[in-house]
Amino acid sequence: MSTYIRYANISDFEILGEIHSESLSFAYTGIFPDDYIQSRFSYERRKDGFKRELSLGHPETAIIYKDEIPIGLFTFGKSRYGDVDDSCIEIWRVYLKPNYIGKGFGTELMNWGIHELRKRGYKKAILWVLEDNHRARRFYERNGFSFDGNVQIIENGIRELRYSREIDHI
Repeated sequence: MSTYIRYANISDFEILGEIHSESLSFAYTGIFPDDYIQSRFSYERRKDGFKRELSLGHPETAIIYKDEIPIGLFTFGKSRYGDVDDSCIEIWRVYLKPNYIGKGFGTELMNWGIHELRKRGYKKAILWVLEDNHRARRFYERNGFSFDGNVQIIENGIRELRYSREIDHI
């Protein structure tokens, strides 16, 4: 399998919107109502969000390719909730197109991301995951993350759990 990962640039906003929309729709079916998924996680909304982020230069996003096809993304940036110090970074997104889930690409992407964070000197990484997204929780746990006790309630009373892990330095 021929894969590579590169940082996204402004011209990638449509690719990222597609990956994110497909991934969210797949991952959140059964967690959020269908009409909510269709409106909040639409391709249009996701690509516009990436266009804005890439224009601002933060958070940073990378794309994983398999045989020249963009199949997933990894986004990181300062904590959105501001309750951590500068030695900690938040992983905002790790998403794959549904046909590529369970084939090792997520682990490859996470390993790449942790290596990048390590190179930048971060000591700890956090991320938020929906309590009912059991597939994602198992993935994060296999990759060294654990629930750290922080919970927030988002729309529709859905709980989001914060996971964290220490980052060993190179």
